[in-house]
Amino acid sequence: MTKVALYLTSIKEYNSNEYTYQQYMLKNIAEKEGWEIFRIYYDTNYNQSKCDEPTFKELLIDAIAGEFEIILCKSQPKLTNEMRIVEKYRNTLFPKLGIRFIVALDYSNAIIHNNQILQ
Repeated sequence: MTKVALYLTSIKEYNSNEYTYQQYMLKNIAEKEGWEIFRIYYDTNYNQSKCDEPTFKELLIDAIAGEFEIILCKSQPKLTNEMRIVEKYRNTLFPKLGIRFIVALDYSNAIIHNNQILQ
């Protein structure tokens, strides 16, 4: 079964409503696709770039260890607001690791066929 990492973040120190909404959305997608949830990463988003966030570092360590095949988050800024970092991971590191990065808001407008997103 395909394993997925759910990456949740909130702008405030801890906003349970935002976490609850994201978790509900992402869990529904994973369930619909038949993906097993490896782990849910909760990020407090104290730093908009997130490169130094402990949760983001844990996600990368687990990705490099091959713990999951998909990273699923609500939107690209939920991963990081810096496009150069998004491009670095989405276009370079994640493909080398065999990891697909899926944005839930893009997913809602896409069709998934044979585990691939078709726009």
